[in-house]
Amino acid sequence: MVLFLVMVVWVYTDAQRNSDHPAFLWAIVVFLAPLLGLVLYFLLGRNSRRGRSTIHY
Repeated sequence: MVLFLVMVVWVYTDAQRNSDHPAFLWAIVVFLAPLLGLVLYFLLGRNSRRGRSTIHY
């Protein structure tokens, strides 16, 4: 149960930083369908990191 809640909170906070979609919607998806929601979030919810530089000057 604790792992389930941690997963929902993690998706919410990660979606706030890395998604153009509303974070609360991704949290609801993961809450209602944990495994499927997590897979969908990684495939569809996160912005692509390709082309972004990790070096900051």
